[in-house]
Parts: sequence; C-alpha cells; structure tokens
Amino acid sequence: HISKNRNIYLITAVATETLLLGLLIFLGVYLYLSYIHLEQTRVKDLQALSSWEKTITTYPNYPEGYYNAAIYAERVGDKQKALEYVQKSLLLNPNFEVSKKLQERLLR
Repeated sequence: HISKNRNIYLITAVATETLLLGLLIFLGVYLYLSYIHLEQTRVKDLQALSSWEKTITTYPNYPEGYYNAAIYAERVGDKQKALEYVQKSLLLNPNFEVSKKLQERLLR
C-alpha cells in the first residue's frame, strides 16, 4: 500500500504543479494583453488630446473644443491641464453644463 499511496501522491503533485503552471501562464498572458490594450488606449487618448489642442489653437473661442481637450487631458492623467481647459471652456460659455460637471469632478 505504501508504494500505491506514493504513486497517487506523485501523480497528484505533478497534476497540481501542471495546473498551477498553466494558471501562471494564463495569468501572464492575460496581464500582458491587458497592458498592451491599456497602452494602445493611452496612445489614442494622447492623439485625441493633441488633436483637440490643435483645434483650440485654431479656434480659440470654441468652448466645446476646450471641454473635449479637458476630457482627454484627464484621461491621460494630466488633471491640472484638464482643469485649465475646462475653466477656459466655462469662461467662453458659463452655462455649459457638461463643463460645469467636469469641473466639479476635477475639483474633488
């Protein structure tokens, strides 16, 4: 019985190790793909921010342009720039409700 129990133990140990290795590989691939997705999203957000910054340079009296620039500045993590853009948006249109809500969120 000792030999049989030892074989069962070894088979169980190998199966457990194989399962854990498979899980680690799966998690590694998942994390890598998540990272790639986040990087692609960040690049797109930076491109959108750049585009809106060009727009507000060309059309400096366009409150929606400042609002959109603020949205993308926030998305890329530049809260200060987002706040500056949303405040400019509100200077141009004090009744711009979505800018008011964004400003409230940024000031929290």
